[in-house]
Amino acid sequence: MFGRAVFFWKVGSAGWRQGSTGKPNIMGKPTMKTLRLSPAIRSVRPLKSLKHMGVSMTSNQTSLCWQFTILALSIVWVQLVPVDQVYGVTPDQHDDFGDLTTQGWSHGFGSSNPPVNVNTGGPAGAGDAFLSIAASGTAGSGSRLIAFNRVQWTGDYLSAGVRGIVADVNNFSSTAMNLRVAFKGPGGGFASNDAVELASNSGWQSIDFSLAETAFSPVSINGAMGTDFTATLGDVAELRLLSSGSPSWRGDVIDAELGADNLRAVVPEPSMLGLFAIGFLAMVLRLRSWTGRRSR
Repeated sequence: MFGRAVFFWKVGSAGWRQGSTGKPNIMGKPTMKTLRLSPAIRSVRPLKSLKHMGVSMTSNQTSLCWQFTILALSIVWVQLVPVDQVYGVTPDQHDDFGDLTTQGWSHGFGSSNPPVNVNTGGPAGAGDAFLSIAASGTAGSGSRLIAFNRVQWTGDYLSAGVRGIVADVNNFSSTAMNLRVAFKGPGGGFASNDAVELASNSGWQSIDFSLAETAFSPVSINGAMGTDFTATLGDVAELRLLSSGSPSWRGDVIDAELGADNLRAVVPEPSMLGLFAIGFLAMVLRLRSWTGRRSR
């Protein structure tokens, strides 16, 4: 009494076609509609390749294969297509001072000894420029070892995927340093808990700072303590590199000179393509397992 209509796509045709697999109902029209891929669609090259690998698939398995492939390619497309970036800091941020400028690093207005670019003597030796940060150790401006950036190191670290900061540093003075990084943003000020201890006349060393929330403590800026680390990291207004015996926004008064080079934003390596390959291999092995059971 009830019929079933089948829709299929024929390669080279203008579109979907309808065929009836049952008798029409009393109204003369098919009632139940089912989508079915024609054999031409199921035998395209990617599925032929699976057959060459010993995989024999049912129509349901073929459909699953196509769904997985389309989903995986869509995910890869989203990962690879560039989008407009609304943050200042970028995943590939790298200050190497090779342009012989300070690249936006400063002590602030009125400093008697602001950071300067030194055109040789960096980690790579002769001809390798670096940033020199000095502190006088006396009262007033320029007495504390601080350099801050309000240009390329601002913005949304969370959207940029930045999970750490690394740098090459050299203590040129006879006084040991305790290096930290500090941020200011809508959630207030925060400074790293653990200092990197840099011995006197240390020579060039590579250091790193994790940007995990547990690695930071709130600090006071103009009498206000930091309250929301996530809000600050999502809209950083200022990044500081400083020497301080404890988490601080201002740092300690010290007579010292620090060399800094190759400041880089650390971003985890993309793994989407690797996951796609693993998922595809797992699917093939699963289909082979199904085929083996069906043949027994």
